[in-house]
Amino acid sequence: DLERCAVSDDADFDASFRIDDFRRHCLLEGLDDIALTLRHESEIRHYESARARWRDSHGV
Repeated sequence: DLERCAVSDDADFDASFRIDDFRRHCLLEGLDDIALTLRHESEIRHYESARARWRDSHGV
């Protein structure tokens, strides 16, 4: 159980485990590196559009 950070079975085995909070959040939300990056898509587009204008102004 990733939400509780615990594992158990039908033979009464119970154990807890540690996991980094950020990694746990990513696993619970199904987020990989690409999905995390795409959460900043509007900021990335803004950056790229500003960079493209600078590059075009120098004839490169």
